[in-house]
Amino acid sequence: MPFPQSFLDELIARNDIVDVVGSYVSLTPKGGSFWGCCPFHNEKTPSFHVLPDKQFYHCFGCKKGGGVINFVMDIENLSYPDAVRFLAKRANIPVPEEASDGTEKLRRRMLELNRDAARWYYQTLQAPEGQAVRDYLDRRQIHRRIAVRFGMGAAPDSWDSLLRAMTQKGYSFVSAQIEMVPQNYQKLTDPEQISLMEKLLDIMDDDDDVQNVWHNWDED
Repeated sequence: MPFPQSFLDELIARNDIVDVVGSYVSLTPKGGSFWGCCPFHNEKTPSFHVLPDKQFYHCFGCKKGGGVINFVMDIENLSYPDAVRFLAKRANIPVPEEASDGTEKLRRRMLELNRDAARWYYQTLQAPEGQAVRDYLDRRQIHRRIAVRFGMGAAPDSWDSLLRAMTQKGYSFVSAQIEMVPQNYQKLTDPEQISLMEKLLDIMDDDDDVQNVWHNWDED
């Protein structure tokens, strides 16, 4: 959802561009404005100009310029929405979408859950219960550095291990409207199965979500 203009006006007013830029660049006052060496390219003579009355910055060397949001986008390599959130946090201003839109909050919580689940699978591979999978990797001549590089993990011989682990981390699957396992399932895995999980990360183009794709290898 777009940010309300009233919110953006308050955000800019409470994030003075001189203060924000000054936390990254050493600025020197001169003639009602501020000058410093540009943080976006190498230079010895300051050509980076900040105008407090217009809340605007401009570099005469690399030609970058804009307001405080543009500066944060460039210096922190953030998207526009994330730069707005960055400045909102800096000024302790609640972001409207996060205060009123439960969908955005749930989306972020799901991303956190996805990352924590990936870490848990990886940690399981390193734990004693992951020995069978590590032996399998050795037989396939898959070295540890490869497993680490591709975020490989192990799935235990238990249908609710991940559910219990994530619940202990504070995730509430009822309130998040997530139905992870059917209530009438007693067992979802084969006792003889060794399951290896490989996590492949792919950055989504549109809204910077992280998509996790899992492949399973079963040993007969």
